[in-house]
Amino acid sequence: MTLHHMRIIPSQWDSSLTAYDYFPYAHKEVAINKDLYVNGRPVHGSWLFLPWHREMLTRMGKELQRAAGQLGFSNEVQFGYWNMSDPEATKLFFRNDYMGGYGQYLGKNNELNYALKPESIYLADKHPFGPSTGWEIREDLRFIHAEKASDGALVRSKFGNGQMGCLDMETRSKHYKLAGADNPPTIDTYDVVKFAGGTRLEPQPDFYGTPDPANSRCERIDSSCDKYYHNHTFGESIVCRVYGGSLPTWKEMQACLALPFEDDVNYNFTTLPNFMVPCLEGMNSHDEFSLPGEMAGASWHSPHGKTHAFTGGTSGESPASANDPIFFGIHRMMDYLWYQNQVVNGFQDDWFDKHPELLEVQLPFWGTKVRDTSDPVLYGYSYDTFCPNQQIMV
Repeated sequence: MTLHHMRIIPSQWDSSLTAYDYFPYAHKEVAINKDLYVNGRPVHGSWLFLPWHREMLTRMGKELQRAAGQLGFSNEVQFGYWNMSDPEATKLFFRNDYMGGYGQYLGKNNELNYALKPESIYLADKHPFGPSTGWEIREDLRFIHAEKASDGALVRSKFGNGQMGCLDMETRSKHYKLAGADNPPTIDTYDVVKFAGGTRLEPQPDFYGTPDPANSRCERIDSSCDKYYHNHTFGESIVCRVYGGSLPTWKEMQACLALPFEDDVNYNFTTLPNFMVPCLEGMNSHDEFSLPGEMAGASWHSPHGKTHAFTGGTSGESPASANDPIFFGIHRMMDYLWYQNQVVNGFQDDWFDKHPELLEVQLPFWGTKVRDTSDPVLYGYSYDTFCPNQQIMV
């Protein structure tokens, strides 16, 4: 109810947007508006990833509190983190009185696949973000085809459909992608599958291919299994891998926290997984299958990128992914993990001691400084941490 009320009241920072739409609009802007890039790079795929999203979460918390107060609820509400490594937490997160489930597959190449519309969602009248609630994506914030075809419905792919990153087999220099809403479990029974060429920033011609019978050997959870699609007319083939077939593990998330904050040399755009920021974001420039998406600001590896790829749809494939409230549960968890790391180093990472000038960098769109985000306690909230037996309190 509080989130829906935010779709009615104006933003306290931009009255031309609703209190909720302000956030997907901001996320879209820093993803595709090159005027907001820092040193030629977007927020995603740079060291700004964690502080920028902390500011976003802080402002979301303030708007939640304002909306809750107007509705007569407690004004101490915050958007909680989703511990995606805990099956019970995941079950609770997607219950029908909180985030709700996913849409339905309607058939081959159906434009409404997985959109939260009456024809493609079970118990549509009870879904918290279904058609009966009036939840609708602004027209200028619709990016994936099912959002447009459904007149602004959220798109929730079947969780675990994942996304496919592909390369042409001849040169391994042409890149293709298959979005989660287009990657149903029956994909390899299709006569022809359409793959989007290039990235949103650098589009290339699409590829149309017939699934190879050998694809049936691949499990969705195995991101190292090669799948093949062939265009017999042109004598071309592509090889693909699936990302987001499963959720991150606690071990994967904790492994990031032991790493150095960022690269001392190439800190404007580091996607090497041996540094904490790109590790948490889920970047890996060594992976040629996921690299084109990462160059466009879309990560696919664990924990952050893998989770977005797992949920797919609006929250996984759109520059305005914050249109789906799932987004905030994912990013609150990434912020929680960063907080764990900060507790150990006294909220001042050695990396910033080496680069103190970066604390004065203004966060694009927000205008606040990186220094302002260093300690969430200064923003009025904190986290539980270091629980017994490595369990996270939810």
